[in-house]
Amino acid sequence: KLCIKVLRTLQQMLLKKTKYGDRGNQLRKMLLQNYLQNRKSTSRGDLPDPMGTGLDPDWSAIAATQCRLDKEGATKLVCDLITSTKNEKIFQ
Repeated sequence: KLCIKVLRTLQQMLLKKTKYGDRGNQLRKMLLQNYLQNRKSTSRGDLPDPMGTGLDPDWSAIAATQCRLDKEGATKLVCDLITSTKNEKIFQ
């Protein structure tokens, strides 16, 4: 059930364009910086702002963040969650 919930949450995050305002954007940026930029094993400079400066997100920055998450193992984590489940409903 947890695997399905995680995947549904990820799907909802991709589909929704929820506007949280400036506070939400600041929190999102802070979390990205804390968990990706400030890792001592890397020092590649500033992370791009995934929300861009306008109303529409900067998709190139989002793609860069997704690539960074992939390098940190997010893709493997999702694959492991899917393949390790014993519930066939994951594929429905």
